[in-house]
Amino acid sequence: MAGGRERVERRLAAIFAADVAAYSRLMSQDEIGTLRTLTARREVMDRLITEHGGRIANTAETALRPSLNADMNPDFARRSALEPIERTCRSKACP
Repeated sequence: MAGGRERVERRLAAIFAADVAAYSRLMSQDEIGTLRTLTARREVMDRLITEHGGRIANTAETALRPSLNADMNPDFARRSALEPIERTCRSKACP
């Protein structure tokens, strides 16, 4: 504290949610294949989130909610949130 002022640290985070569309239908049609695909997608997403300095804020069944530090740069936050999704799809983990 200099001059009686308390320093305030500000952080901007990109938070998004990812979920599996039609999970119940997919599981009823091919449980093993669906779980393999879900595992492959999560591995890609988890790795990319970590590469961007993020962390998994919450999970619930098939849902994933990561938090990515945006370093006070909204464009970085947007790119950080979108890249894991785009790269997951490019890796052919998307239908």
